[in-house]
Amino acid sequence: MPSKKNALKVYMAPDEFEQIIASSERAGLSMSTFAKRVCLGASVPSLESEKFRNELRKAIADLGRLGGLFKLWLSMPDAPARSCGPRCGAFCARSRRGSAKYELSSPKVDRRYVVISRHIARKPENDNYRRLANYIADAAGRGEKCLLTWCAGCWMGENYAQAIDEVVDTQALNTRATKEKTYHLLVSFRPEDEATLTSSVLKLIEQDFAKALGLEEHQRHCAVHKNTNNLHLHVAYNLIHPEKLTRREPYRDFHTRDRLCRELEQRLALRVDNGRDHARENDATPLSDGAATVEAHTGQQSFESYVKEYRDDILAALEKASSWDDIHRALAKHGLTIKPHGNGLVIASRQGQHAIKASSLDRVFSKSNMEKRFGPYQAQGKGVEQLPPATTYNANPLHRAPERDDLYAEYQAGIAKRKAALTLIKEQEAIARETLTHTWTRKRQEIEGMAFTKRDKSNLLRHARRHEAEARMRLANNLTSRRKAIAEEVPFASWAEFLRGKAAQGNEVALAILRSRKQEVSPEPAAPAPKLGQRPAQGNFWRAQQRKSRPRNLCDRPTRRN
Repeated sequence: MPSKKNALKVYMAPDEFEQIIASSERAGLSMSTFAKRVCLGASVPSLESEKFRNELRKAIADLGRLGGLFKLWLSMPDAPARSCGPRCGAFCARSRRGSAKYELSSPKVDRRYVVISRHIARKPENDNYRRLANYIADAAGRGEKCLLTWCAGCWMGENYAQAIDEVVDTQALNTRATKEKTYHLLVSFRPEDEATLTSSVLKLIEQDFAKALGLEEHQRHCAVHKNTNNLHLHVAYNLIHPEKLTRREPYRDFHTRDRLCRELEQRLALRVDNGRDHARENDATPLSDGAATVEAHTGQQSFESYVKEYRDDILAALEKASSWDDIHRALAKHGLTIKPHGNGLVIASRQGQHAIKASSLDRVFSKSNMEKRFGPYQAQGKGVEQLPPATTYNANPLHRAPERDDLYAEYQAGIAKRKAALTLIKEQEAIARETLTHTWTRKRQEIEGMAFTKRDKSNLLRHARRHEAEARMRLANNLTSRRKAIAEEVPFASWAEFLRGKAAQGNEVALAILRSRKQEVSPEPAAPAPKLGQRPAQGNFWRAQQRKSRPRNLCDRPTRRN
């Protein structure tokens, strides 16, 4: 803390004094702080440079919006063909032809619902309203992907930053809630409806969702993003009521959100896309959102899908069962078991690695229904544990191509190698950290036993802690480099990612397997050999995956032959 006694007195001419005042005002600092920073050689901010940077960010954001509008115009075949000159007309014609070619080459999807909503859940220990609100406003990207931001239900009005502080203070007043205090809602729209979705319409949509979820009186921060092909709305709700300080739990909110999505489609006359109701019409036992997401990202069967595959057999055995032992035997045939968990029952694998709620298979497997029929729960006996299962869950690939076996064996070998290497590193890390802790604890005890003054001991302990921190940092860097080397050697973590990499390298069998999710597809004939001097049309996919977090396209740029 600076002391008022230690002041520096400087003599100067009147023009020099005026010049220092003008410089401090340009920097946005008081004259005392400005003089102190200049004397100590610290950096002095410039309001003019910050102003230029803000104008540059606004220009970049305007260019992004202009690109989105141009893309929207290209997607409207009925738009009037206006041209401001021969060059512009030729450019627009080429752009429309390119857009049409892209649409023809893109896979066709049967779309039924346009408004798709999702609750992005977070664990209580990862709940951070300030971080979420800053992400929604794209604070790190300076608003380059954000079209519109606003906040509602706050005393601070439209002041976004101060409203965040208000919400954080409100959440801190509730000390009883043990669950998360923030609700992150994502609402996505079709590109064809961007012209209809004005700022007023988007705010009305957000108000409808808040009312449906029972959060109309709660504080919230909202933003519209355009960084993907679909315009989408992010909303961060404070689950703590600003006046009552009670927590609101949107129970079974997915039904509420789906009903509202269907109402918005009818009310706003929006185009329709796939949704939960469409899945229920086509599938008698639809998967949960979590299981569907796992299958979409990995390309492998989820445990929930495996259990529901044998749903009819299990229900038939349940009708004939007369005791808990009969149920255990019926489930053991498929490598499953039923056991209590919390206030209900779960169906788990016999290895105990995967489990789902028993009532998600059918309501007859709820704890109350099962105990009414068979009495209190009884664990399986030793005779059931020794029964060999006819089938077990192995996360088999969902693709149906007959050529997948060889590639899947290669994928399993790579995954086994990756897991073994990472497990070895984890074991060595535990031993190394334990050794470091033991070594430096012993050294600190030796320092405590030395015949030094208290001040000297304090200095030695401070140096010991610094050296210990450096040793731990070196260990962490070494382990990180080893993990990166393993990721480069085996640069895939799922079956779908493995297939995409092989397809990017020109493997037609992998490409056919990727296309065989719903029906079998034969591999296309191999492309002709490149002419002399022509580079091959295949990219280094694995290196591109490590270089960028989310690739925009499937293939990277063509690389030269080694």
